[in-house]
Amino acid sequence: MGNLDVMFAQFPTEQLVTLVYAVVDPHRDLLLVCNAGHPPPVVLRADGSTEQLPDANGAPLAILPQARRQTAVPFHVGDTVLAFTDGLIERRDEDIDAGQQRVLDALSTLGAPDLSRALDGVVEQMRDPDRDDDVAALAARRTA
Repeated sequence: MGNLDVMFAQFPTEQLVTLVYAVVDPHRDLLLVCNAGHPPPVVLRADGSTEQLPDANGAPLAILPQARRQTAVPFHVGDTVLAFTDGLIERRDEDIDAGQQRVLDALSTLGAPDLSRALDGVVEQMRDPDRDDDVAALAARRTA
């Protein structure tokens, strides 16, 4: 992430660039996340409970020189992580926390056997058709 900060600083752009970087360590049952100004991912646990990962722990890329930190959370077989752009949850007339709560409320849908189809359903349910903003979402489930 630090190298990306340097790269984006060398090639200035008018747009903000956010990024969430996640790696699963199956030997330690961990999901490692580093976040640069992106909405925090959410996790659907195998038991049906949900967890919002900590808020972005850094500014968008190349905005402020900073040491990037990673967050480690348990990630076991059957757990599903959902990462998404702000276009999925932002609404002009509400606080961003309401959008994050909507994601947590819709997360149980991702427990379906067909994760790809379930993700399509979550995006369709969540997106604001009146808003012209990019919407991207990625779901990954840990299997045995």
